[in-house]
Amino acid sequence: MGRELLTLFGREVNNMSKLNHQNIVKLLGACTVPPHVCLVMEYIDGCTLFDLIHNQSFQYDWKLVVKLARDVAAGMAYLHTLSPIVMHRDLKSLNILVNRQFVAKICDFGFSKASEIDVPNTGVRGTYQWMAPEVITSKKYDESSDIYSFGIMLWELVSRDVPYSEVQGGTPMAIVSQLIQKVVRKQERPAIPTGCPPQLAQLIRACWHTDPKTRPSFPVILRTLESPAFQQIESKLVPWVNCSYCSEQS
Repeated sequence: MGRELLTLFGREVNNMSKLNHQNIVKLLGACTVPPHVCLVMEYIDGCTLFDLIHNQSFQYDWKLVVKLARDVAAGMAYLHTLSPIVMHRDLKSLNILVNRQFVAKICDFGFSKASEIDVPNTGVRGTYQWMAPEVITSKKYDESSDIYSFGIMLWELVSRDVPYSEVQGGTPMAIVSQLIQKVVRKQERPAIPTGCPPQLAQLIRACWHTDPKTRPSFPVILRTLESPAFQQIESKLVPWVNCSYCSEQS
């Protein structure tokens, strides 16, 4: 690790050490002396949200969807109300850990880079499917890009599928080109399942709106998820769809 990168690492360790929220994985310690540069993080006795969504032996209901969404929104509201604001930049189901009590905790932000993680068996390198249009096209962006990613993550919860799974093959640049065509130029979004409660469908659409200024803030999202309309959602099971990822695993 070069001196410049080591300095950046130390700065991020300092920033992460100041974070304290029940829905964010805690930094317990770090070693900043090469060659043993590492982070010591809170242990979560569970799995990623991605694994939970695609576990065919596990069924969950709409109330758990709201609960997990509320946990993530609470953690993100905390980050976005800090001074200075902390942006995640890579919010997705793979970066949410869920413990055995079904408490969701946000991880892998700050020092980690969004373009260097493989999504298993989707044919897409990186996390382009979760990126806001302004991020994909390398335009100036702010914390509202995290809100777009939250909308995609919420869609994952209600659909139990991988976003834009039909975009496969080719080089990373070819994949980005396909996503720019779908997400930016055509303003397409994944299809929301017909059985999704209308409150959730409306929130998803608000979060992934093309105009960043139109997207609700995380404090607003959190209040929405805690409102009577969401607490009254029935405890029906979230139906399985023809999940491309699960089909490849079976």
